[in-house]
Order: sequence, then structure tokens, then C-alpha cells
Amino acid sequence: MEFVLDNGSVRVALSTAGGSFTSIIANGREYLWQGDPSVWSGQAPICFPICGGLRDGRAMTMGGREVKLARHGFARKQEWKLEEQGDSMVALSLSSADHAELLEQYPYPFKIVARYTIDSEKVAVSYEVSNEGTEDMPFFVGGHPGFKCPLDEGESYDDYELRFEQREAAELCTAVPSTGLIDVEHRSKNPMIGQNLPLTHELFDFAETIFDVLESRVVTLTKKTEDKG
Repeated sequence: MEFVLDNGSVRVALSTAGGSFTSIIANGREYLWQGDPSVWSGQAPICFPICGGLRDGRAMTMGGREVKLARHGFARKQEWKLEEQGDSMVALSLSSADHAELLEQYPYPFKIVARYTIDSEKVAVSYEVSNEGTEDMPFFVGGHPGFKCPLDEGESYDDYELRFEQREAAELCTAVPSTGLIDVEHRSKNPMIGQNLPLTHELFDFAETIFDVLESRVVTLTKKTEDKG
């Protein structure tokens, strides 16, 4: 099922399939990646109850419980349900009460609510996670939106850059594609120039570029020669 929020300035579409965005439009321009299975079929998956991967897809918690999860968890592949709806807000939820089979992968009763709100030209997203059981529940949660880049016809990917709020560390952790994990001991040079990261496809030649230590709390995707992003 799909829901649309539209205030005349921004229009977002949301789906219960994965509980997240399928479109973000402002001023007639689509900002969200529209999905291409030959490149990446996702659009804005929610990572829960882990962000990233586990070695061999499994781990043991401090309490002795085994967790068996694929990369980024299972939330992005589940059917969510409508939790709450208003003129400028939609909240979608996923819970083990509705999907008991998920307890075989993640043995902790849970509920997660993704809340989407539009206000003027802004879109706000929040995730509310509830422990529905009686023991400590380890989890990660994160958004994974894919933004359309370039934004307009006739532009190139390397016309854009990421602008960070702060200067970041000179060295970054190294991704290990064979395991899906990261190596924090053997670090690589940060390709940023000052507070900006020029975008090139070469950034993905080996694996993702991962900032495991981050000073900035704001990062913008912006065209180098225009105030657009």
C-alpha cells in the first residue's frame, strides 16, 4: 500500500513494502533514486536490527543469544502496516507480534515505528524502537536513502560533491568486500579536499567509502557550480 504526503512545496510517497520512501519531489524535481535492478534496486531501505553485516551472517550476544541476520537486517524486506496518519504525517510500523517468524533470526520481541513528517519544504524522519520483551535488546537502526545524482538531465555524477559541516579525520577505515566487514586497523587516506568530497565513480571501485569516525552532523549533496542539492 502507498501513502502520499503533499503540501504544495514537497511531495513524498511511502510504501508499506519496506516501510520507507518511494519518491521525494520538490519544485517538480525528483530527489530520490528510483531504483534500477542492474545497479541497485533499493531506494531508501531501513536498516534494522543491524546496520552493515555480521561475520558469516551470525553473532552471539553478551547474554548468550544467537542472532542470524543478513546484511542490514530484515526490516527493508518486510510488509509494514499503517500505525498513524495525519495531514502532514504518516507513521508505519513493524513488529514481531505481527511477524513472529522474525524471532527465529532475531530472538527479541520488538516494535519499530518509522514516522515521516513534512513541514514547508522539509521532510523529517524518526525511528522509534520498543523492546517488547523482558531482557536487554541489542539493536542498531538507520536510514539508507539513495539520492538521485545527477539530479537533472545533461549533468554528470562528478558535477556533484558532498559538503561536510566539519573537517574529518585524515584516514578512514577500510572496507573488506569478502566479509562485508570493515578493517579499523589498516586505514586509507581520506579523499576529501578540505571539508568537501568530490564525487567520482572511482570512490566505489574497491568498495564503499566508509566514515567510521565522523565529526559532522550535517552533510549536503550539492552541485559544485550551483546552489542545488
